[in-house]
Amino acid sequence: MKGDFTRSTFDPTKGYSSVRQQQGRVQLDADWNEQVEIGDRLREQGFSDIIGRCGAPRDDHGGGFKVAVVPGGADLSVSAGRIWVDGVLCENGSAGGPATRLTQQHDFPGYQTPAADGRYLVYLDVWQQHVTALEDPELRETALGGPDTATRTRTVCQVKWVRVTDSAACGDDLAAYASATAAPTGRLRARTRGSSDPGPCAVPEAAGYTRLENQLYRVEVHDGGRIGGGGPQPTFKWSRENGSVVTRWLSTNGQEVTVESLGRDRPLGFVDTTWVELTDDRDELNGVPGQLLEVTDHDAGSNTLTLAAAPGAPGPVDRHPKVRRWEMSGAGGAVPAVQAINDDDDSWTPLESGIQIDFSAGTYRSGDWWWIPARAFIGEFAGDIEWPSVGGGPASLPPVGVGHHYCRLALVDHVGGVWLDPPTDCRPLFDPLTELDPGCCTVVVQPGSDRIQAAIDSLPPQGGCVCLKAGIHEISETVLLDRGNVSLHGESPGAVIRSTAALPLLAIGSAAGDTVEAVRIASLDFRYEPGARPDGQGAGSALLDLDRVADLAVHDCGIALPEPGLVAGIRIGRAAGVAVDDCRIENVSLGVWLDSDSTDVAVRRCSITIERREGNDQGHVGVLFDDLYGPGHVEDNTIVGYSMGIRVDGANPGAPPRGRRAGVVVSGNLVTRTSGIEDPGFKLFGIDVANRDSRIEDNSVRCASGYHGGIRVTGSRGTITGNRIGGPSQSWDDDVYALGILAGYEDDVAGGYGDGCTIAGNRIEGTFDAIWVHGAAGVTVEDNRITSVEQPGRAGVAVISARDTRVAGNRIEGVEWGLFALFGHGNRFEANEVRDGSIAAVAAAESSLSVSDNQVENIGGPGFWGHSLVGLTALRGNRFASCGYEPGDLASTTVWIDSVDTMGELRIEECSVLDTGISANGEIAVDQPAWSVALLGTSCALRGNRVSYSDVNRLTLDRDHRALVMVGPLYYQGFGLGTAQVEGNWFLGPAPSALVELTQVPINEQLALRFNRAIFSANVCQHIAPVEGGRTVSLIVARSTVQGNQVMATSNIPSFDFGNIGRTVFLGNFTQGGVINWTPFPVQFLDFNQLA
Repeated sequence: MKGDFTRSTFDPTKGYSSVRQQQGRVQLDADWNEQVEIGDRLREQGFSDIIGRCGAPRDDHGGGFKVAVVPGGADLSVSAGRIWVDGVLCENGSAGGPATRLTQQHDFPGYQTPAADGRYLVYLDVWQQHVTALEDPELRETALGGPDTATRTRTVCQVKWVRVTDSAACGDDLAAYASATAAPTGRLRARTRGSSDPGPCAVPEAAGYTRLENQLYRVEVHDGGRIGGGGPQPTFKWSRENGSVVTRWLSTNGQEVTVESLGRDRPLGFVDTTWVELTDDRDELNGVPGQLLEVTDHDAGSNTLTLAAAPGAPGPVDRHPKVRRWEMSGAGGAVPAVQAINDDDDSWTPLESGIQIDFSAGTYRSGDWWWIPARAFIGEFAGDIEWPSVGGGPASLPPVGVGHHYCRLALVDHVGGVWLDPPTDCRPLFDPLTELDPGCCTVVVQPGSDRIQAAIDSLPPQGGCVCLKAGIHEISETVLLDRGNVSLHGESPGAVIRSTAALPLLAIGSAAGDTVEAVRIASLDFRYEPGARPDGQGAGSALLDLDRVADLAVHDCGIALPEPGLVAGIRIGRAAGVAVDDCRIENVSLGVWLDSDSTDVAVRRCSITIERREGNDQGHVGVLFDDLYGPGHVEDNTIVGYSMGIRVDGANPGAPPRGRRAGVVVSGNLVTRTSGIEDPGFKLFGIDVANRDSRIEDNSVRCASGYHGGIRVTGSRGTITGNRIGGPSQSWDDDVYALGILAGYEDDVAGGYGDGCTIAGNRIEGTFDAIWVHGAAGVTVEDNRITSVEQPGRAGVAVISARDTRVAGNRIEGVEWGLFALFGHGNRFEANEVRDGSIAAVAAAESSLSVSDNQVENIGGPGFWGHSLVGLTALRGNRFASCGYEPGDLASTTVWIDSVDTMGELRIEECSVLDTGISANGEIAVDQPAWSVALLGTSCALRGNRVSYSDVNRLTLDRDHRALVMVGPLYYQGFGLGTAQVEGNWFLGPAPSALVELTQVPINEQLALRFNRAIFSANVCQHIAPVEGGRTVSLIVARSTVQGNQVMATSNIPSFDFGNIGRTVFLGNFTQGGVINWTPFPVQFLDFNQLA
């Protein structure tokens, strides 16, 4: 705070609760300010004790600062409302108002979105900003002529981020966060030493402080750094007026700075100034120093200061640019902060008038400051500074300010320049006092040994409440709760039930087989601490065992082992209506385990984590519902370190699933696997649901091995929407690819798994087989986004042995095979966008496949590759651009279909094929023949397509390129079934020998692959760079009709070559060249055709 103060007298160690005025006494600013600081401390300490270090009201009660991802993922926002940090109220507008984007924070204009991928902790930095009339002109009282009276402090709330580990959870000890929020460790000492100034007005040498005025010196860190241990050396600046001599910066002309005023007099003005700092609100809010420049001259008439260097123009008026006076006299401006060698030499740093300072080793932050009140020689008061002493010498004190307070807000993943939605909310939330359950305990149990069972047994038959006081409650035997209408809870955090032998710690159920109803377990920590690693197996191997229960809740409990062990946290059996929420389950192999015949079970907002050992995840399943016959909910949980996060009615992981009933909801969970695994023989899924009509939505699943999977749904009519699947952007173990989302079952078993599922709006990022539909019917895969960052994934959407599956509106980038179909029937690829892969779409042994309205660009291999397709294969309205430029072992082609062995019908209509063999950026061009469309089939039809190039000169023109190549089926001695229709197309491109070719492949003298019938009509052919001996269109067909075509070439070559095979009707064509190898039928060429 750079106000015109006398000193600061507040000392919290004195325990003062108020300041009292007396009559007839002088009033000083220090007394009033001390009262303010006393009130601040009492208020902040009180709220901190009540709320905790950090806490927000519930969102429906005015809570704010909830982090969200803005649509598109380019930025984050924080909600309007309130939060308390170390007792300080932070407000982001009025509750219910618009959210604030992090890039548009008023209090943090320097915010930038990080460039690197990873997990980020978003946190709040809270501190007090000093405000004068210079920053807020409304503080001036115009009725008195506008004097500068009192100042203000303002709470600054800045939302920042720090990169943390990919497995970080909200409650973890995070080294990066600790480093970012660490307080500076450097300290300052101050003292005075007598002066021998011989002047006539000199203060006697006995006085340590030799000036005639009382002053409040300010020592402020200019450049942060470290003394000792390496790093940049910190510097400081100082002022005898607490930095309060400041004026508004109006304009700049070269080295001249025009200000509002040069001060009301010489002591409190800029006339005798050597150094000034030019700064504004942006610098102060970002914690960076201003420009420190030397003053060489001044002009009182024009209110200008001439500086040693030009500072540049001031910032906008609303940033309150200002010029501040400092008192350094040396040539360097900011003074290096150094540590004295010892107290008896002259290595202390002098300020002026006998004041000396010394900095300790440690870290220093720009903007932190110390106050040194200096009092002149008056009567019996010897001139000196007010500085505490320790052990006969000056005390070493931390900075007076700036005091920062911090609060964790959320964890968010940043992948590919985009924030992933939703974040994990780290804010502690609290209810209003008026809505808290007042509670009523029948029995109160003090800490001690084996007291809980007796308290439960003492309850009346109607039930009651058992309250455990904070402390350790040791048990030597399992606590049995076999009656209903009972509440067992902790009085406050810190009520611990601990055992070294008994397992389970708590068993709820009746030995007589009766159902135990209406039980609530809350706010307790269950700790099993055996001498050896717990390796329990089977029934009873859980810390909490709930059997034959109904209407039971486990709320806000801790359930933990000291190290990973083969036991369950909570076992549930033969239950109806069980809720496990807001619990912390640690180091168990099964977090929540439902093992038999239960319904209406919910696990919500729990943290289920396990330590890594030898670099491996130790957990088996976070939430396992093994025998659920009714509704179930698994929502908003965090599961870290488990091979399988959530598994619902899945039997053994390697066996076909067996869902019994419908209606499971798995929503808002975070499932993180952190290490690779050896081959288990099957995929281990983060979420695996076998029940029909289930909803799996808004979850985040992270894979760490090629043997991991994201989400599998084997029940019919499930919806998998809004989920995020992520993993490292690198190769997987043993060249095995993780599987993102699977509808169906991955092995060849009887069908029916995953029928009618919807997979929509999901985001999959990393090296994956992204989405599989296997053996299912009637599945919809739409509006998903699939991306690879470094190493490409293998398959974008794979449809295997599936029927009537619709794949539509997906965006697939950087994947080897964008779309894949095998052994299916009636499947459709519609309006997808596929970019930057090896093959855009692959289909083999598919029947009745439809591929329509897709956008394909920058594919190294074919845009569409088909083999052994059955029935009608239709490509309609697709746009292919820049395919086949890095074909590898395949031909350089955009569309390649070989179905000559299956008698399939091929139909390609209204498609666009552009720049075959050339990459989208034009930097790569294939050095082999580029065939835009190549078809081998029994019945082929091309209608209304456009095959062209934007710049053919990027290709090597002497390679044997083609716009179209077609080969028919087996033809034997005048008999064959092959038909071709090429109608209404536009072909443009280079080709030395032939632009369009319907050719044959001879097998022997009697057999060949050749079309028997062909229609070639209404096409436009523009042939670029043919060579002598070439032709534009080659039709080697037994019987053909050629009519209404327009054929052009850049040199005089034949337009048509019929190979002296078969008979051709040739009518109504405009050709630039003639016709060769043709027997005129029914009339001569020029009778019904035109050379043009």
